Amino acid sequence: MERIERLPSGGPPGEKHDVYLVGPNAEVNAKLRESMIEVKHLVERVDALERWSPAWSAELPVEAHAVERLCDELGLPSPSIDDTTVTEAQLRQILEKSGACDVPAIKQRRKYDFGDAQIEVVDVTFPDRTIRSVAVEAADESVVQEAVDTFGLDGENRPMHLAAARATRRQPS
Repeated sequence: MERIERLPSGGPPGEKHDVYLVGPNAEVNAKLRESMIEVKHLVERVDALERWSPAWSAELPVEAHAVERLCDELGLPSPSIDDTTVTEAQLRQILEKSGACDVPAIKQRRKYDFGDAQIEVVDVTFPDRTIRSVAVEAADESVVQEAVDTFGLDGENRPMHLAAARATRRQPS
């Protein structure tokens, strides 16, 4: 981390408040952020590296079919929805009845420039833990691998946001 923090800054630090929507399907990362549903899909896993891609997003309130799609993607049973549009509060109730869990998270992000790559260090605070993760973004996979090799980001002890949200879900109340 000390070596990464010596890199030029890629912009001002930022903070986001998210609510992870956790269901049985571990290859879908769904969250609520600023009155939006954001869904990403796991594209590939190579050794300890994962590549996620934005799949879709929708502004709340959403149409009922978007909630049905979300439940399907999370691996939840199809809900019975009476209304044509669904508010955030209704969405949370529907997901809870379907067996999902919502896990609040506060993300503090810092970005650094590394040649043609950007390295993002994120401290994520869940109700029961704080984790740090490092993401490397570049158009060329070899540039990502160079950053992984340079900074020892080999995946050991590499907590993932979604995995931590899932673990938080299983914690006793």
